[in-house]
Amino acid sequence: MITRIECANKSEFFDAEAVGVKNGAVDLGINKIDKVYFSHVTYLKGAISRQEQQIIAEKLLADNVTQEYALEQPINHTQGTAWSVEVTFNRGVTDLVAETSLKGIQDLGIRGVEAAKTARRYEIVGDLSDAEKETIVQKLLMNKVNEHVVQPNELIFAPAPEDHFELKRVPLIQADDAELIAISRQRDLYLNLAEMQTIRDHFKSIGREPTDIELEMLAQTWSEHCSHKTLTGLVEYNGELIDNPLKQTIFRVTHELNKPWCLSVFKDNAGVIAFDEEL
Repeated sequence: MITRIECANKSEFFDAEAVGVKNGAVDLGINKIDKVYFSHVTYLKGAISRQEQQIIAEKLLADNVTQEYALEQPINHTQGTAWSVEVTFNRGVTDLVAETSLKGIQDLGIRGVEAAKTARRYEIVGDLSDAEKETIVQKLLMNKVNEHVVQPNELIFAPAPEDHFELKRVPLIQADDAELIAISRQRDLYLNLAEMQTIRDHFKSIGREPTDIELEMLAQTWSEHCSHKTLTGLVEYNGELIDNPLKQTIFRVTHELNKPWCLSVFKDNAGVIAFDEEL
């Protein structure tokens, strides 16, 4: 049994997601959108009663003050006159909101739900060509790397395809500088030449090519997101050479201030602060 619950802002409340799509289209040179309506969609797999569906919608998924919800059928803002697009994650992509929803459903004491999946639905009013619609989908509504447009009669909880594992190695140890840069660009590693040379030399020293996963892991570890290469490197600013600006600024000031409500800073992926009646 598949339950579909759709939640959307009530008409009197501002919808930042909808306005963002309309403004984004204008930035792309598409000025023919009159109105955008946005909805969150949650699919649930499992045997649950109508009453339990309503409890999940009202107690967990919808904000009763600012939102409305509909069971099984989409919220029809335009009586079917608008172009409608629903976007969801590809199979195998982690859906964190769905996982959180499952935990919330269990906390409500409802045990019949086996799986959850989320989607985003857009109703767009305007005289748009097919080319403009495709541009809006590709540029504004979805990330083609890990999402897709839901098709009519699509199996939302389709079984995962059978996995046929194949160990893949990247020909790196004999690559020259131009080939190293090409590999970094083609694989979206965002590693510079020195970094690619370091990886190449390491695998050359152990006498084998890296696997694609090893290369991806190194690129992730050395990424700006994970290691802050720029902020922790040498930066020349106004003629001054600064070694590790991150430690010279944010780290240093935080430790110098040593505020008592900062319980843990720069120890893990998140800091810990204390709350009192003023904070």
